[in-house]
Order: sequence, then structure tokens, then C-alpha cells
Amino acid sequence: MVSGYSATTTQDQNLTVTYKDADTDSYTNGQDFTTNLKVTLSKEVKKIDITAPSKTKYEHGEAIAPDGTITVTFTDNTTEQRTMKANMITENDGSPLNMSPAVSEYTNNKINKTLKITYTEDGKVGTINYPIEIINKVQTIIIKGTPKTTYNVNEALDNNITITIHRQTGADEDITVTASMIPSFNTTTETSGTPRSSDIEYTENGTTVKVPYTYTVTDTVTNINVNTQPTKATKYGENADLTGATIDVVKGSGTTTIPVTKRHDKTRNIQSKSNRKPNN
Repeated sequence: MVSGYSATTTQDQNLTVTYKDADTDSYTNGQDFTTNLKVTLSKEVKKIDITAPSKTKYEHGEAIAPDGTITVTFTDNTTEQRTMKANMITENDGSPLNMSPAVSEYTNNKINKTLKITYTEDGKVGTINYPIEIINKVQTIIIKGTPKTTYNVNEALDNNITITIHRQTGADEDITVTASMIPSFNTTTETSGTPRSSDIEYTENGTTVKVPYTYTVTDTVTNINVNTQPTKATKYGENADLTGATIDVVKGSGTTTIPVTKRHDKTRNIQSKSNRKPNN
């Protein structure tokens, strides 16, 4: 007879084994004999629960973050934690993990894929899917060539400025700068002495990089037009009467109408001489 045994505990058990001598010819017939027996029951894995790492966005070539959790539940309903290791994370087909995809695998410089996390203990296997995104991150941008650096007041941004984009992998890419990429670009006022600097900003997949663009702004005359003709006719041989004559002076800041004076009429004498009749 064995006493003190429990089938539902994994603690060490000191059992008592009792034997009663039933041999009628034995000198000890009818006597009880006892001894102790130490036993330990082994527990088996009932299930394995895995929680994926919280990090889901990675850069090209970045190491995986094996900071998920693994919980092993045994048949006695006790639980133990296990440490997740990088080699437990593979591609979805079980092949080795690749965090540096080929450039051709990226779409718009990012790739989404589902990894697999697997843990095995005592023949029980736990596995879950782990979706991640890998980004071919922009590292730097530079202005290509020599851009336009002088503007008139209120002149729009030159549409021939090009920047070169350098990412973590693959060939560099040239793109044309648009007005939306220089939000602080400003030609509404002239610069005085120190050139103005505005950042060219390029944003891709949540990353923004900048490069300064320096330029000057002057209020420059772009054109003049006659607004009104003189109110009086000038006869041959007389000085020009410019009364009422005005011109529009067009500058970046706007158009100004001013009266015409003799200092504006530099060609008058030349024209008068060329119009004289020869003497007979």
C-alpha cells in the first residue's frame, strides 16, 4: 500500500510504502513494514503562446527586434516565460530572414512582408505570423548643378531646380523641385545685403530631409510702356511738348505710372535731325 501520493502536483512527494506480511509460515506474519519512497512527477507542455515584437517598421538592413514574448503553459496549468531569439524569426516559408531586400523588390521604396515566429519545446510547436514593413530610407538630398539664385520681387520659383536623392540602397535619383517643396520660399520683399535662405524639403515614407537654397531678391524693372500720348502736337523745328505724356514702369513689385520729362526724351534731337529736309 502507498500513501501520500498526488497525481496533480509536480512537487517532490515523499510517499509511504506499507507492507503487511501475510505469510502464515513467516515469523513476522501479520506485522506491518514501512519505508519511504521519493517521487517527482514530470509536467508536459500543454500549449505555447507567442506575442510578436511591437516594432513593425524597419529600415533596409536593420536587425530584427526579438523583443516579443513566449509563454509556455504546462499540463498542471503553470506557465513559464521563454526568451525570444532572432533565429526563431524566419521568412514566411521558413527560409532565413532577409532584412536587406534587392532594390527590385521595393515598391515606392518600401516593402511589406509577413515573417514567421516559431518556438518548439517538448514536441509542442507554437507559431505566429509577424507582418513588417521595410523602408529604403532617404539619407540625404543635394542640389544638382548651379540653380538660379537671383529673383525679381514676386517672381515665382524657378522650375528647373533639381535635387539628387540618396537612399540606403540603389542608384541615386534626380527629381525636379516644386514650389510645395520650399514652403518658406519668399520673393515678396527685396533682400538687403544678406541673401535669403529657404530649405528645400523632401518627404518620403515618413522621413523628411532638407537642404538649404540661397537666393537674392531685387525689385527690377522688366518693361516700360507708353500709357498716354502728349496732349499737344509738336510742330517741325519746335522743342517737343511732352505735356500729358505718361509711361508705365513695370517692376516686380507692380506698375507705376510716371510723367514723361525731357530727360526721358533722349532720342528727340536725333530724330529731329534725321527728319530735316536737305537744302537745295
